[in-house]
Amino acid sequence: MQPRVLQEILAISIRQVTGDAMFVSAYVSIDELPGYLVGIVIAAASKAEHGEAYATRLDKDVMLKVDIVRLLNNRLSIYRSKTKKIARGIVELKYFLDSDQVDRKSQIMDLIKNSRFIFASKQNSQEVDRSRPFQHPAMLRVLQDVYFSGRRGQSLGHKHASRFASSIKEGVASRELEVPPAMVAMAATAVHASLEDFVGKQDFSADLYEDIYCKHITFLDQIRDASVRRYHRLMSDLYLLVSNSTTPATDLADNDAMQILAIGDMPE
Repeated sequence: MQPRVLQEILAISIRQVTGDAMFVSAYVSIDELPGYLVGIVIAAASKAEHGEAYATRLDKDVMLKVDIVRLLNNRLSIYRSKTKKIARGIVELKYFLDSDQVDRKSQIMDLIKNSRFIFASKQNSQEVDRSRPFQHPAMLRVLQDVYFSGRRGQSLGHKHASRFASSIKEGVASRELEVPPAMVAMAATAVHASLEDFVGKQDFSADLYEDIYCKHITFLDQIRDASVRRYHRLMSDLYLLVSNSTTPATDLADNDAMQILAIGDMPE
């Protein structure tokens, strides 16, 4: 029932918040969150026709700020919860989870150790391929279903298509689009949480899983620091695998995937 101008401002703001969750971070620190969200709304007001009055009002109206921060923060929670819901429907089948509870728990704890669940398996083997992080079929399916499923133009990936880019700024590789680390880490966090559901369901709250998300971001940073070219090839290949693109490439404490990554075997 908001006025039309406020509806437009909120629509612009929600789009920005969702896009930032995909391309910047799905977990904004609690200290920075209110200022970040209010800043987005003020910027949106400057873009909306006749929105200047709302930008001015936001400087003085504390209750309006509280309402808007609550609404936009809820959108962030919906984004994360939707990712988890999609992942929950995928993991049992993709990881061939054992029906026996004792064996299943052991199986899941082994998958979670060193984040083994993110790695693809070697051909005709259950052994992980340590040169292919984030390429397990469950990971690929979650990325595809969350960001690229649905009619063209309607998926999150297509709505924010202009934000996809390459981490390489020169040469042919600069034109090869990549999946951003925030999306990859969100998918991995959702899969991790879904696996844990099978050994004891927990709420998918920011307090519980922000650290897991940050570990995956750190892991990706470590890959990039070790080899810019291999990092690019990983993220570009992920984009091609999950985006439905028909464009070919143009000319817990011990939860540390870096320990088992065979970065020298990763393609460049």
